[in-house]
Amino acid sequence: MPVTFKVANHKAETVAGTGSANYSTGKTAREILAGACAKQYKNAGVICGTSFDDPHSNRLATEANLRRQSSLKVSARSTVTNVIPKGNGFFHALSEAYNRHHHLVLRPDDVWLAILVQFNFFVNANSEALRASFVAHEGQKTLMVERATLTDFGEFARAMTDEIDKNVVDPTLRSWALPNFSTTTVKDTTVASIMLMATLKAYFQYKFSNMICGIPSVTLEGEKADWEALLQRAEKLKEYGIETIAWYHLLVPVLTRFVKAFDDPEAKSNISFWSKVADYKSGSGMSSYTGWASAFAVFSEKGKWIGHPLKRGRPSRQSTTPPELMSTEEFWATYLQQGLLAAKSRLILDGTPYHAVDGKDVPPCYAEVDVLLQNKGTDEQTATSMIAGVIGLEVCSSSQLGLPSQAAEDEPGVDDVIKPLAGWWLFEKLNANA
Repeated sequence: MPVTFKVANHKAETVAGTGSANYSTGKTAREILAGACAKQYKNAGVICGTSFDDPHSNRLATEANLRRQSSLKVSARSTVTNVIPKGNGFFHALSEAYNRHHHLVLRPDDVWLAILVQFNFFVNANSEALRASFVAHEGQKTLMVERATLTDFGEFARAMTDEIDKNVVDPTLRSWALPNFSTTTVKDTTVASIMLMATLKAYFQYKFSNMICGIPSVTLEGEKADWEALLQRAEKLKEYGIETIAWYHLLVPVLTRFVKAFDDPEAKSNISFWSKVADYKSGSGMSSYTGWASAFAVFSEKGKWIGHPLKRGRPSRQSTTPPELMSTEEFWATYLQQGLLAAKSRLILDGTPYHAVDGKDVPPCYAEVDVLLQNKGTDEQTATSMIAGVIGLEVCSSSQLGLPSQAAEDEPGVDDVIKPLAGWWLFEKLNANA
């Protein structure tokens, strides 16, 4: 069952909602896209599919629900309330809850999607060096999914992972990438599917076709076993080189403490950990976040490593142990640039130093991939783009969730909880070459 624990004694504050952050006013799927993915929005034509118009996308990811196809059309007028669009909904859920005193609710799926989108940036920046780890072919191979109609693009994306599975050299890649926790919804699986497509877009082109026939408190949702499974998934990151091994060592202390919270949520060590999420510092024209949230911000959108600088090539320090088998202490002693540990790390967990993240350098938490729609009835082809990720914050009330509001008995907590919000879109490209 979920675990909830108090981190600070002050009451939870109502989430501010003014200007673009006004969550009480309903937002259309297009407005959320504009707020969360401004760069991609400039080239967005007609939105053909999105999670924000599918009421079934929040159902649990059972086999029946994942196979179900929806015939719903996107409505330009339907709106969603209690949403604040953010380019990185996961990082900002952590930092906003921590710095502005809101309850925080996390699912293992939210954490995994934040990890997966960073992996996407890394792979695309090193696609040729990593090619042999993923595929046996040269160039790009076209993968196609056919259905009776071009309607349920979420199901198209989920089905595309079956095609990917048939064409990669790693038989565990698909199952590793797609979440299967007790909290996983159809939308989570769809978002992860699109992220997997985006991660491998240097090796594949994708086509969808129709057939001629037609923090005052934190709640970790799910079971302890879900979070243990999430921790286990991090092991695979050690297969892709020094940067992802360094990332593994940043993630493990954090993910381990997520698991331990289920054993003793009121432990001082747990409260201390959640008091070091993402301190926000601003001044002299600069702003930065320090805390363990930086474990989810190690690659820029271009896949460049933005953590503590690492030594490149073969280190001068002699070691017969391969880097993926090194202990945490030996790895950092071997690959971390000298003097950095003492000079710039305000937080060290289990021997791992956490870097500061400049406010302007927080990477997005979504991935994008081009998809060609082919109507076999008319032989028409349409250039489209899919975007998926953790793209905002969902605002809730502690009084409705049964969380401790820490307010007077006659003052139920209202709009004082935030959750990371996942979502996806498929839209026609205004410029097919962009």
